Amino acid sequence: MNRGSDHKEQFYGLDTINVHFLDKASKLPLVISPRFDDSIEFICTWLKENRSWVNNQMQHYGAVLIRGFQIDSPVDFEMTTLALDPNLSDKYRGTSPRSLQKDTKYA
Repeated sequence: MNRGSDHKEQFYGLDTINVHFLDKASKLPLVISPRFDDSIEFICTWLKENRSWVNNQMQHYGAVLIRGFQIDSPVDFEMTTLALDPNLSDKYRGTSPRSLQKDTKYA
């Protein structure tokens, strides 16, 4: 796998990732994994470019699992999440205590 992008121009279509089901019998959850480039830069750009498609898949399947990319810290997780939804709310409405991770607003 490419551990970073050396290309100035890159195509971010569906053929640049793998899409499959974790459990083929139940067809849940839908999994997005690297095909060529597993860098956080790639998945963040890919999510921005394909936001509508990913949101449609989440509505259809209830969830999308993004795995195999270089998302190694709470900061990386937050960056990836914001790539998919830049308008996240930081208003916590749950009943369980929540502790933010260092250097994050949402994770």
